[in-house]
Amino acid sequence: MEGRAPSYFVDNLNLASYELDASADFSPSLIKFYIHGLSTNEIASNNLIDFLHSDLAQGKANKRLSLKGRHISDEADQLKASNNIASTTDLLKSVVLKIHDDILVHKCAKPIKALQHVIAAMA
Repeated sequence: MEGRAPSYFVDNLNLASYELDASADFSPSLIKFYIHGLSTNEIASNNLIDFLHSDLAQGKANKRLSLKGRHISDEADQLKASNNIASTTDLLKSVVLKIHDDILVHKCAKPIKALQHVIAAMA
C-alpha cells in the first residue's frame, strides 16, 4: 500500500516516533498501528476525514509513503469505506494527521502508552 504526501508529513512521523522514544525507523509501524486501531475502533475514527480539510493536508505531495503487511490493505480499505475517504493517499494523509494530533498536539495517554509497550517489545 502506498500514497504520496507532503515532505513535512515524514517530519511529523519522525517527531512522533522520537516523542515515543523510538527511532525514525518506527514510522511505518506507527502508521500501521493507527490504521489497525482505527479500523477496529480501538482508536476513534469519527473525525478522520476532517483532517483532510486542515491546512496541513494541503501541501504539495512530494514524498512517497509505503507500507507492507498482510492485513494492512484490508484494514485500509475498511477504514476508507467507513470514513468515506476515496483514495489511499487521502487515507494515509488523514492517519498521519491523526497521529500528529494525538501524539504531538494533545499527547493522548492511551495510544502513547500502547505504543510505548510496542516499542519496548521491539527493542
